[in-house]
Amino acid sequence: MKYPVHPVALGLMLAISSASGAFAQTAPSATVTQNGTGNQAYVEQNQAGEDATVSIVQTGNYNMVGDPASRSGGILQHNTPGMIVAVSQQGDANQLTLRHDEGGFFGFAYVNQSGTGNRATLLQNGAYESTIRVEQHGERNVIEDRANDVGALSFRPQQYGSDNVITVRRSRSGYAGLPIRQDGIGNRATVTYDDAFYSGIAISQTGTDNEARGSLTSTGFATEAEILQSGAGNLAVTNIVGGGGALTTQTGTANTATIDQTAGSNTAAISQLGSLNAASVTQTGPLSNAPNIAWITQVGDGFAASIMQTGSGNSAGIYQH
Repeated sequence: MKYPVHPVALGLMLAISSASGAFAQTAPSATVTQNGTGNQAYVEQNQAGEDATVSIVQTGNYNMVGDPASRSGGILQHNTPGMIVAVSQQGDANQLTLRHDEGGFFGFAYVNQSGTGNRATLLQNGAYESTIRVEQHGERNVIEDRANDVGALSFRPQQYGSDNVITVRRSRSGYAGLPIRQDGIGNRATVTYDDAFYSGIAISQTGTDNEARGSLTSTGFATEAEILQSGAGNLAVTNIVGGGGALTTQTGTANTATIDQTAGSNTAAISQLGSLNAASVTQTGPLSNAPNIAWITQVGDGFAASIMQTGSGNSAGIYQH
């Protein structure tokens, strides 16, 4: 299903794209347009140079970007070259916190929240060349991203539905991150990047009460993981240290899948079609041209399977039906 970008948000993006040169001449600048009842906005720029521009459009009732009275949240920039922020909120009681402190940050953050009670928290510290795009349509969706000493990156979360939560933690990572998309009710996605470069975890969740957890540690080129969940109550956990690839696909109800890989360029895949299945893959091997390969496919209900491989060049597969 395709979700159209709100006309106000689309116009905001086009204006930013076509007027970047004008921003460079007049920066820093901030524009706030509010229509409705009880709208609030708070913007602060301190030593922001070059393209530091903030534009906020709020339409509806009780929209908030921050609390001007207590100065909590609401976009704060400090020593920020090349930063362009565009915010468009339609609906009731949406809230945004975007805080960038010191260091170069050559990108733009686009936020479009529609519905009621959506919340986005984006905190940057020493980041640069970053592109962050947040779209939330529905009610009570939450996106929280915290980065510390992060290099170039792209963070593109999207949420449609209600009560979904995306949490991302990034430390000492660059060009790390893949899209995270949630469409449903009560889904949870948690991703941690630590010393991860040119690698990422992509998550797509549809359905109800699914949970995906992933982490990349000390990874580099050609390290990608993907978690695809549909149904209800599924749990997928992927942890990669050193490199490799992983794919988890879950449909049905209450399936559990775990992939743990350490060292080497190992690859693993778990596919669960049914309910109440459990599968795990654990692989540890040296860096070599002979990676370990493992896959588990479960078609039906109530199956359990596990694979553990150590060394290099091992291959294993399990098919349960």
